[in-house]
Amino acid sequence: RTIVHLLQYCPERRTKELDLVEDIVPLHNVGVDLALAKAPKQVYLAPSKQTLPFHYEAGRCTVNVPVVTGHEMIVFA
Repeated sequence: RTIVHLLQYCPERRTKELDLVEDIVPLHNVGVDLALAKAPKQVYLAPSKQTLPFHYEAGRCTVNVPVVTGHEMIVFA
């Protein structure tokens, strides 16, 4: 299986050596296109196990993640 981590944070530089993340702004309908040697049997979010519809053609798997709120893991199994 392959796991893809999506990260989305907007750090704010407060001092020369300190970045803070106070607000996490969600991203909606994030498209992911990944090269895979063979078609996965399933694609889902971890740890929730929410199944995602996907399309596999010519060695590429495309999937749409409904929302990314800071961090999301996509499992191609």
